[in-house]
Amino acid sequence: MSRYGASKTNSNDKRVLETKAGLGFYEEEYLDSSSVMRQWLVNKLPLLDADGEVDKIVTVALEPVSVTTWLADGIQPRKSLCAAI
Repeated sequence: MSRYGASKTNSNDKRVLETKAGLGFYEEEYLDSSSVMRQWLVNKLPLLDADGEVDKIVTVALEPVSVTTWLADGIQPRKSLCAAI
């Protein structure tokens, strides 16, 4: 995890442990395997055991893709995708 910035995730994991609640989606930036900075929408959620204590933490990360991003990168989106957005 150190490659991805464990200090970023550790503090958020601690918040989930303390509050026993999800954090809601927030933005994070990480370098991908090609050393390109990528923005992600991240959420962390607790899985509680039968006693209501945090058993595990689930992390969901979505790379937001939008027409704006495509155009900024010089990519032409397909019309069918634009209609869906």
